[in-house]
Amino acid sequence: MKDCHMTIFDVLDVLENGIDSGPKRKKGMIERTKRSKNSVEKVIVAESYNYDICEDIWLICHVGVTR
Repeated sequence: MKDCHMTIFDVLDVLENGIDSGPKRKKGMIERTKRSKNSVEKVIVAESYNYDICEDIWLICHVGVTR
């Protein structure tokens, strides 16, 4: 995220307002893309489980920006 100059709030915005994209991924993975005037932001997350807090979580696997 740091290399792409994105914050966690930018990632959240892509996940909430982006569209499904790319080929179908395996079960439990989501790929979302958001297009703006001069860039395309892509986020891939995977469903997982955190044993410390005993809750389902989403792990950020990939964040990319194409200008």
